[in-house]
Amino acid sequence: MYQRGEWNWKDVNGTTLVACAAPPSGGRAVLTPRFSRRFNMLCMPEPTAGTLTTIFSQILKNFLASGFQEKVKNL
Repeated sequence: MYQRGEWNWKDVNGTTLVACAAPPSGGRAVLTPRFSRRFNMLCMPEPTAGTLTTIFSQILKNFLASGFQEKVKNL
């Protein structure tokens, strides 16, 4: 890639780029084949409400277990 301003070439080694995209609509454009050919595509279905509840309740449960009072945990 080029450094902005000076336009010197910069090599980037030993990195991983993770990106995500939503379906095109509401101002989002379609990813062009020229752009997307640089990535391995992984398509996942939209999670159900039950799946999201399970994920976020576990995150909240572990967060609250780190020193909150029982009154707060029970809320």
